[in-house]
Amino acid sequence: MNILLTGVSGFAGSYLAADLLESGNNVIGLDKIDDSDVIKKLLNLKKFRIIKADLSQKFNGPDNVDAIIHTAAEARPSGVPVAEYIKNNMTAVENLALYAVEAGVKKIIFFSSISVYGEIENKVVDEDTPIINPSVYGISKYIGELLLKDISDKIPSIALRLPGLLGKMAKGPWLAKVLQKVFKGEDITVYNHSEGFNNAIHLSDLAAFIQNLLKNDLKGFDVINLACSEVITVEETVKELIKNAGTSSEIKNKESENISFIISTEKAKRVYSFESSPIRSVLERFVIENKESKI
Repeated sequence: MNILLTGVSGFAGSYLAADLLESGNNVIGLDKIDDSDVIKKLLNLKKFRIIKADLSQKFNGPDNVDAIIHTAAEARPSGVPVAEYIKNNMTAVENLALYAVEAGVKKIIFFSSISVYGEIENKVVDEDTPIINPSVYGISKYIGELLLKDISDKIPSIALRLPGLLGKMAKGPWLAKVLQKVFKGEDITVYNHSEGFNNAIHLSDLAAFIQNLLKNDLKGFDVINLACSEVITVEETVKELIKNAGTSSEIKNKESENISFIISTEKAKRVYSFESSPIRSVLERFVIENKESKI
């Protein structure tokens, strides 16, 4: 299969590229940069090539692309002008969609975010959870979804509303920040310690699911939440990190007025046969793969 993968130099994009290539796919990486160390390593692999392009500009892409996986995004949490989110998360999707229609692409897989929901007031988040006051980032992701929905009569697509992505050198998720402190032996403040937690997914599980989506037909436009299917408490989650890291970090429990929530993956499992590794094995792997690098 010929796959156009945007954001290929990023954390998720580079992992997916290697995984897709290992499965025998032809991968065309698309990124604003084409000379990073990550790109150089990928260029050593057969069936990979890179296109340097800025999707905020009109994109005249390659022919004979079967599927697009759109991971590229402006995702920095603060200090980013609204115009950057519009350009990189909305205009970019619009230009990619226009190209996809013209090129006859067969399907699009879009990396969206749980941030779409904004201020979550429910204990369990599913695809029908109300969207309340999302951040600019959340809004930009939601608009990206709507842009793909607009062309769903021509190209089927699916938006994956993702939690924190775990893997080697993960930086953004809450668990990555906690693990940094755990490696240093620092104490960890935990809020709502007895509440459930599953707001994470390992890149290996995400990549396996995407491989299945590529093999199967999509219809129209759909959106699904992804996360670890198993739920443990917030305190148990942090204890697993400390245990596997073997450090002297201690947990300081505090209560918070913010609502803690878990993410329902029932739709993903029922409709798309989504599977995830047990959360404890995900946490163990996350610690092991980052011990040497000490994220």
